[in-house]
Amino acid sequence: NGDFILGLEASTNHTVIESNNTTTGLGLYNYEAAVDFRSYQLTLHPGLAWLLDDGFHIEINPYFGAGVGILTYDLAGASSAGFYWEVGVRGAAYYTWKNGIQVGMQLGYMYGTSKSELKATSSNYDTDLTIQGMTLGLQLGLRL
Repeated sequence: NGDFILGLEASTNHTVIESNNTTTGLGLYNYEAAVDFRSYQLTLHPGLAWLLDDGFHIEINPYFGAGVGILTYDLAGASSAGFYWEVGVRGAAYYTWKNGIQVGMQLGYMYGTSKSELKATSSNYDTDLTIQGMTLGLQLGLRL
């Protein structure tokens, strides 16, 4: 029988789009600069958990998070911060010692988005960044 759980998590996501230097069929040179995005958010995890052994349990839950996203665009020499939010679903397995220290692993699917204004030397750019896909995480925490 599963039991209701409610978790609160402080976390960060980091995404890097690497530079790509290529030449076109006409011998022209294309340069795509690296984009670096990091978000910091608080995430709420309502869900269900099943205790399988004294210290071992599994969880499944949706989650909802909000915070700040920081975008850095190397070619423009600029960075910006804006509102970030995410939603997703995950399954996780945890081991908890008697002192409350907990280690775990999770697998899930996430959709996150951030909007901001990137201020460069010569221009300003409205940015919309979307991150979505499978997630894999290792976690260390404290069970209260």
